[in-house]
Order: sequence, then C-alpha cells, then structure tokens
Amino acid sequence: MEPEITQDRCRCRISAMTDGKEVGYLTYSIEDGRMDIEHTVVDPACRGQGIAGMMVDRAESFAAEEGLKLTASCSYAAKRLADGGK
Repeated sequence: MEPEITQDRCRCRISAMTDGKEVGYLTYSIEDGRMDIEHTVVDPACRGQGIAGMMVDRAESFAAEEGLKLTASCSYAAKRLADGGK
C-alpha cells in the first residue's frame, strides 16, 4: 500500500502516513527564498519502499509551486536531488 504524503506548512514538515500511522517524515526550513530539506526519517520496518523519495518529491513540488530555490542539508535528499530524483 502506497503511503499518503501530507504536508503541515506551519510545522515545516512533510509526513508519510499508512493506515493512520506516520511511517516517515521530512523536515525543512524556509528562509530568504530558499527551502532547505533538513532531515528525512523513515520507520526501519518501512525502508526500501521509496517513502523517503516520495517525500523529497513532494518537497520539490512545493518549492517549485512557491518559487523557492531548493537545497538539502540532509545527505539523502542532497543525493536524490543531485541524481535528478532517482
């Protein structure tokens, strides 16, 4: 079952939910026209299913919608963005 990806703009957080349970989250900050992905976390039992990638994709879409330059201090997100989302 593919998780539902939700965003809480007030908390600068993107979550992956499965059956009402948070199985992953991504935190970010926004400052001076720049959105920085700070952390991605996925429940160990759910790793390898592409959940972190789905959350980074959502962050990428949000940054584009808002006209923000996207950066990543999170090593996973930085690699994914450098690899073009793969």
